[in-house]
Amino acid sequence: MAIASPPTAALDKLVAATQERLAVLGQRRAEGMNTLDWRIAVQNTLKDSHISAAALSKGGFENLTKSDLGAVGARLRAQYDYLAVLGLDTAPGRFEARDMARLAMYGAAPRGTYQAMNQRGAVAEGLDQCQNVLGGGESCDECLAETARGWVAADDMSLPGERTCLSNCQCSLEFRGAGEEAA
Repeated sequence: MAIASPPTAALDKLVAATQERLAVLGQRRAEGMNTLDWRIAVQNTLKDSHISAAALSKGGFENLTKSDLGAVGARLRAQYDYLAVLGLDTAPGRFEARDMARLAMYGAAPRGTYQAMNQRGAVAEGLDQCQNVLGGGESCDECLAETARGWVAADDMSLPGERTCLSNCQCSLEFRGAGEEAA
């Protein structure tokens, strides 16, 4: 039996709330908030959002394992590295529209964490194949190419959020065991 992992309404709400919070923090940066305070506030927002996305994928916070939290931590470290560059690139009071657009992408990044956790869970359950399912809206060439591949080994599929479209990706993955036929 194939298992789909489309984003949920709860994930959409989480991403929207994260983007709203980051927009407020971006405005505060534009108004002169110092770099260290701003970075800590953004990091805390991202941490809460990514852990919440992982919990949504796993069916609740109580289902997150130490290993799951470690995987989320690795994803967050990458986000923090990107964030450090953004914080250093923009002086307080000089936060511009392009910087706000970058913050919005950070706010959408929990979608990738959600999909990564789905992949971890599916593989742990013995579902070793997956296929890409295009999301709504426009798709990048990499997402189109992954979809065209059909069913592949689960660890051979790039994750939504890690492709050319980055956190703008709306794709999801569907999983099945190797012996199953597509529905």
